Amino acid sequence: ERMKVGDLVQATWSDGLVCSGRYVGTRRGYIILIDGDDSEIVCNKDSVSFRVLKRSEEQDIEKNNTCQSACPKEEHEAGR
Repeated sequence: ERMKVGDLVQATWSDGLVCSGRYVGTRRGYIILIDGDDSEIVCNKDSVSFRVLKRSEEQDIEKNNTCQSACPKEEHEAGR
């Protein structure tokens, strides 16, 4: 199941750890999720399985002004 920016995703590691967060993209080959505390969850796609819990609505992403490239706020505001 392909993840889209803004989807609520459950990540399960091979050792049984389970976390969930919003998918924001891929950086340097790692899947990046943001949890409820705005902390990054960095996932190695080779040792973590993913399940989409809730699909995002494009309107919600625009409404919340979410940076879809997972860039730092300063870069986003500068248009980089």
